[in-house]
Amino acid sequence: MTFAKPALSLSDQRLKFESRGLVMTDAARVERYLGAIGYYRLSAYTRPFQQDFATHTFHSGVTFDDVLNLYIFDRRLRLILLDALERVEVALRTRLNDLMCQRTGDTHWYTDRANFDDRYDHARLLAEVRSHKDDFVTSYQAKYAAPADIPAWMAMQAISFGAAQKVLLNLKRREQQAVCQTFGMDRYMVTWVYALVILRNHCAHHARTWNRTFHVNLPLNGAGPASLRGAITPANHNILDGYVLVLDTFMQHVSPGSQWWGRLQHLVQEYHDSTPHAFHQADVQRRAAHLLRGGGP
Repeated sequence: MTFAKPALSLSDQRLKFESRGLVMTDAARVERYLGAIGYYRLSAYTRPFQQDFATHTFHSGVTFDDVLNLYIFDRRLRLILLDALERVEVALRTRLNDLMCQRTGDTHWYTDRANFDDRYDHARLLAEVRSHKDDFVTSYQAKYAAPADIPAWMAMQAISFGAAQKVLLNLKRREQQAVCQTFGMDRYMVTWVYALVILRNHCAHHARTWNRTFHVNLPLNGAGPASLRGAITPANHNILDGYVLVLDTFMQHVSPGSQWWGRLQHLVQEYHDSTPHAFHQADVQRRAAHLLRGGGP
């Protein structure tokens, strides 16, 4: 098959939505939003309102504002998630470095290949650190002739969340276990952190987060602390409902006084109550079962 879809003008994009049954009352306003958001980006938020995925036709009575409100809800959701994800990421960098400095007695432990699994792409870690040009790196280089590499507490601030997860994944088993225990967790935490890296990347790059199936499945079989035992199921192990349970478990250790869970719960409840469509309320209920039942994990 050869791709043959044409690029459409704003008015044609609007007409395409209308032809599929989307109700709109102000054509100019719709086109302004299409010009600011984009047809393709916004169309991802239409799927929960479609009655036929093959023809993309909408349920009766669905309006452009229904779609737009889901888009705005998702944007607000990402900001709340990022508030918690930032704290987990920073805590991981800090605890990873603190423990390894103490265990090895080496301020530059990350440069020693012997601290990692043989299969780890250690050279890639060093390349990422050495390519960093932030002020604290150039200041170190200007002040010290040796070692050439920055100390580990700087290096852990220079790498991405994903790179920090790979450092954790590839530590020797005993050290990896010890880092996990600083969060009150076992080695299942490595997969959990990977899932949070995926979630963080979606949020940071403004990608749709709500109505999404993630490609990293959270571990089942009772993995997790007792408070979460049985909460991660085949029904939620790859959707946001499961991911936020994991995120909140981290937050209970990292920032137990945070009100992020309450703000998240309030946002989802507000959106659930504001939609006029019973079929969509049911979808929100399914995707946020733990949030809408009125309690935490």
